[in-house]
Amino acid sequence: MCRSCHGLAGKGDGIAAPPGTKPANLVDAEWKHGSSDAEIFKNIRQGIAPFDVMRPQKGLSDADIWSIIHYLRSLAAKK
Repeated sequence: MCRSCHGLAGKGDGIAAPPGTKPANLVDAEWKHGSSDAEIFKNIRQGIAPFDVMRPQKGLSDADIWSIIHYLRSLAAKK
């Protein structure tokens, strides 16, 4: 789900981002919508308005979201 917009390495270079948007680089130090684990969890669960940019991912379990957060942290550690 995430990679289509955020790219395979999370750098915001995915090919399916909505026109006129720039997905966040999820492996850099600057996060516009918060970079704590709790903020990331909230952004994934509730989305980022306007929702044509990043829709809420209410179909994911809490465990799925935590797995995504851990994966993002592992990508940032590799950069």
